[in-house]
Amino acid sequence: MMRSRKLSEFSVLLSVYNGDNPDYLSSSLESVCELQTAPPTEIILVCDGPLTKALDRIIEYWVKNSAVPIEVIRLKSNQGLAHALNEGLSFVNYELVARMDSDDVSLPDRFEKQISYMDENTSIGVVSCSVNEIDPVSEKVNSVRRLPLDHESIFQMAKSRNPISHPAVVFRKSIVLSHGGYPLFRKSQDYALWSLLLMKGVLFANLPDSLVNMRAGSDLFVRRGTSYLLYEIKIILYQRRIGLINWGGALKNMVIRAVFRCSPRYVQSVLYRLLRVQN
Repeated sequence: MMRSRKLSEFSVLLSVYNGDNPDYLSSSLESVCELQTAPPTEIILVCDGPLTKALDRIIEYWVKNSAVPIEVIRLKSNQGLAHALNEGLSFVNYELVARMDSDDVSLPDRFEKQISYMDENTSIGVVSCSVNEIDPVSEKVNSVRRLPLDHESIFQMAKSRNPISHPAVVFRKSIVLSHGGYPLFRKSQDYALWSLLLMKGVLFANLPDSLVNMRAGSDLFVRRGTSYLLYEIKIILYQRRIGLINWGGALKNMVIRAVFRCSPRYVQSVLYRLLRVQN
């Protein structure tokens, strides 16, 4: 895509903790630092607690060799993603902020398309896109997570499911900070944030393009098994408290989540694929 004018400067914000894979982190940083048609102005990398030596070596390499300045913020202890991202936002120097996860890969035209969209649509506060769900090892695309494109459809989907892919989002820093940053939930803090911003009248959009490769292996359903249900219930109750859903909607969502999380893995896998087909 040819640019007709200079794009706005922007930041990339990501967090890493000691359980992350060093090779995945390196691939993630490479995709941001070296492979973008429109590279960021800065990268804010938050270390959420002490890291392994292997992760530290990867960070040291990219700090020395990246053409994009990387500012490393180190937290003394692991505080969770919401706290780490809020801390990182206090160091961000630009209005437009692109999120990135430490194990995902941004495709080369991701930032050019998203930043251009935000420049041309100044009323939009948050934009995401479709994502390719890839096998962690082979990096083969297993499925594509497609999301509603327009604000009203995004608002309606938010009442039952997350309508924004967090690792592929770009938002306006001033809007997020004006509403308190990420709510301090241990999981699904992004879903809580989108729910709050939607209720505050912030406009959302999704691009139809798949611009991020997200690692989502067969262990996804193990990592998000019955233990994940409690986190989901907390988010549902938060959505009820801020008025996104009523009690009927909250109870319906709790039942659906409970049935899904308590189902055998193969049933979860089938339901997950059906949702992808529906999208």
